[in-house]
Order: sequence, then structure tokens, then C-alpha cells
Amino acid sequence: MIQSNINRPTLLQYIDNYRNGKNDLDDIVQKSKSNPTNDISSVNTSLSSLKSMEELVAQVTEGKTNVSATTISNMTEFYMKQVSGELNDTLKNYDLATMPDFAFKDGMWQSTASEELTEKQSQFLDYLNRDARLSTTMQQTLKLSELNELTHSQQLAATFDKKSFNDDEIKDYLLSTRTDTLNLSYFTISDSGVKVANAGIAQYGFDAVNKAKQS
Repeated sequence: MIQSNINRPTLLQYIDNYRNGKNDLDDIVQKSKSNPTNDISSVNTSLSSLKSMEELVAQVTEGKTNVSATTISNMTEFYMKQVSGELNDTLKNYDLATMPDFAFKDGMWQSTASEELTEKQSQFLDYLNRDARLSTTMQQTLKLSELNELTHSQQLAATFDKKSFNDDEIKDYLLSTRTDTLNLSYFTISDSGVKVANAGIAQYGFDAVNKAKQS
């Protein structure tokens, strides 16, 4: 029976280590567990619904919560490293190097590609659906990525040159980024590694809008 690697650093260890200016995950594993903090608890609570997530985005950008954009970014990075490592291990167990894009839909992981899956690809997804712990972590990673991009888009929107961009244009950027963030909430596994498809979409859209304005 294939087993996922569960001996990985905890989120709290990762956050505490980051705050101390250390980025070596091997050192984090050696640390004792810390007590939950309010900011991490608030972010985890927000993952249960998009509405609460968007409320948290507003609170973060308006400085009305102790959850910072940096904390959200760190949490997203932490979860992504966890998931990437475990998915790569699982891929090897099924002799796979890549996978068609896949998302969590209707309570299960399924391919978003139109082509039929191979037997091993189907077995890979079946395994993800059987491993409740890994599946939960992956779902949290997608939600964190959404939260991270929505928060980042709010930060970027505040830096638009008001002499060049009117309020409607800034609003269009935010709405477009929100739509793309939600539509691209799935995993991709290619030669370049394991990624969430919407990662970096806020910055990409911001750069594209600025470039178009300058042309």
C-alpha cells in the first residue's frame, strides 16, 4: 500500500522559523511545536467559504486584522511545499512524471482535461481521493492560493497611478483578477513542477494592464 510522507514540518513551525529569519526546512523539523496563534487560526477559519475569505481580504488590506499579507503569503508557500513534495512522491509510486490538470469538484479530485486518462493517471487520482489527509491539505492549498492572489491584487490596485487609471479601470482589474483566480483554482503538474494554476495571476494582470496603458 502506498503511503504519503507525513513526517513534514508543521505550519506553525514554518511560520515561527520564517519570523526568526531562518528558511532551512531541515532546521524547522527539529523545532518543537508552537501554540496556535490568532492570525493562523483566522486564516484557517477563512478557508471554509469564499465569503469569509473575501471578508478577510478586506480586513487584511484595510489593516483591521492581525493577519498580514505576509502571513498569508508564507502560509501559501508552506502548504505548496508540503503538497508539492507529497504529490511528487506519489507520482513516482505510479511511474508518472506529469499529470493532466486536475481540480477538486463535486467532492472529489478529477481531471479538467478533455482527453481520457491512462490507467496510472486514474489510479493517481483515485489515491488522492482515498488519502483524506493529503486531500484536505490540497484543498486548503487551493483556498490559500485564492486568498493570496485576492489579497495581492488589492495591494497592487492601491499602487495604480491615479493620474493614468480611473476608478472603473482599477475596478475592472480587481474583478478580472478575481474571476481568473477562481477559474484557475486547480493543480498543474508538468516538467516545471507542481503548481496551482492561479499562482501569480494578480501580478500578471497588473503588469499586463500597465503595459497596455503605456502602449
